[in-house]
Amino acid sequence: MDLRCISSRKPWLVWLLAPVLFLAHDGSGIRAELAAERQPRDVVVVLIDTLRRDHLPCYGYPAEEAPFFAELAEGALVFTQAFSVSSWTAPSTASIFTGRYPAQHGVVEGFMGHQIRMKREQKKGHTTVPINRLPSDSPTLPELFKSKGYVTLGVASNVNIGDEIGFSRGFDRFERRREADADALMERIKTWAAEVPEDTKRFFYLHLNDVHKPYRPRKPWYQPEDESYKARKRAAYASELRYLDGVLRDTFEHFGWMDNALVVLVSDHGEEFWDHGDEGHKLSLYPELTRILWLIRAPHLDVDGRRIDANVSGIDVLPTLWSLVGGQGRPEWEGRSLLPLFTDIEADALRAVLAERTLFLHVLHQVPRRRELWGAVDGSLLFIEGLEGAELYDLRLDPGALDDLAKTDDARLGRIQADVESFKQRPQGAGGEQGQYVLDEELLEHLKSLGYVE
Repeated sequence: MDLRCISSRKPWLVWLLAPVLFLAHDGSGIRAELAAERQPRDVVVVLIDTLRRDHLPCYGYPAEEAPFFAELAEGALVFTQAFSVSSWTAPSTASIFTGRYPAQHGVVEGFMGHQIRMKREQKKGHTTVPINRLPSDSPTLPELFKSKGYVTLGVASNVNIGDEIGFSRGFDRFERRREADADALMERIKTWAAEVPEDTKRFFYLHLNDVHKPYRPRKPWYQPEDESYKARKRAAYASELRYLDGVLRDTFEHFGWMDNALVVLVSDHGEEFWDHGDEGHKLSLYPELTRILWLIRAPHLDVDGRRIDANVSGIDVLPTLWSLVGGQGRPEWEGRSLLPLFTDIEADALRAVLAERTLFLHVLHQVPRRRELWGAVDGSLLFIEGLEGAELYDLRLDPGALDDLAKTDDARLGRIQADVESFKQRPQGAGGEQGQYVLDEELLEHLKSLGYVE
C-alpha cells in the first residue's frame, strides 16, 4: 500500500485511515467479493484519443450532438474531475496501462520526439533511433486480464500505440492500423471476437483516433458556422465525434455491451481550439488538454448511475478496473482503486484521501531543444511550472484557467510548489526501458498528417 499520494500536510490522516484504505486499495470487502464472483464475460476499454471532455453531454455538451455518449453516461459512474497525467498520448496511455506516473514508468514521450530525432539520424547515415518502452517488471492492463483467463483483443489507430513502446504486450491478438477509422477497427474486432469460444471471457481494448488531427469533415454532420479556418476546424472535429458516436452505438448493440459488459470510456488528453492561443496538443498543461473523459459502466455489480466529483487521474484506471473483477492491488501502482465509490462501503474514507491527494502532470519536448512542463492539481487548484514561471488557477472559479493567481496567492502557490518539488525528488524513470526503432519515412509522413511534425 503506497500512501505517498496523501499530502504530507496532514500526516495524521494517513495513520487514521490506513487500515481502511489498505482494504479498499487491495480490493477486499463485500463489493470486491461480489466483483470476483460476478466477473462479466466482456470487459471493454474504449480510449478515445484527443477527445475534449466538454464535447460530451455528461460534461455539458448538447445531447443531440453525441446521443449515444449520453446514453452510455446514464447508469454509469461519471468522474467529473478526471485528469490526465500528460497532454501527450504515449505517456498518458502508458499510465492507464500501468497505474504509474510517466516519471515512474519511463515513457515520457511518443513518436513525435523520436521521429524528429530520426530525421536527424538519417542525415548522419544511422538506421535506428532509441525509444522508451513500458517497463517489463510491471504487468500491463492486457497482461493482467490475460492472467485472469481473458482472451485479450486490441486494436489501435494511433501511431504511438504499438509494439515499439510495448503497448501490444499481453494481447492474444493486436493490430495497429495507422490510417484506419473506427468502422474499420470495429470490423476487425468483430471478426476476432467471433472466433472466441462462447464460454471464454474476453477483454477488449479499442484505441480510436477519429477526433485526432487531421479532422475529416463527416457528412451530414459537418456544419461550420462560417468558412473561416477556425470554424471549419471546430466543425470538422465535432463531425468526427458524431460519426464516432454512431459507430460505437452499432458496436455496443452488436455485442450487447450496454447491459452485459464492464465498460470503461476514457480519453488520453483533450485538444486545444485557441483556448490559450494555440491549437492541437503541444507543450501545454491547461485544462482543455488535461481534463479528460472517464466513465464506467458496471452492471454486474448492480451499480446505479452517479456523478463522482472527487479528483481522480489516469493512474487510477488500472487499479479500479482490476479491482472491479476481484483483482488485488500491486505495490508499484501510484494510482489507487476507486472501488469504494461504487458503493457506500468505505466511500467516505476514500473521499477523504482523494481530497488530500495531489495529482501530478508532466509533458516533455526534447526537440528542437529540451522544454519541460510540470503541473499539479490540488483540490480546485491547477499549478503549472511554465516556461516563463509559475502559474496558478482556481478551476472552481475559473474553469478555463484564464486568471493567473500566481502573483497574488503566495500561500497556496508555495504549498503546491512544494508538493511538485517533492514529487520530482522521487526516483524517475526507474522502471523505464530503452529499445531501438528502425527508421521509417512512411511513419514520418504519417506524423506530419497528424500535426506532430512540421
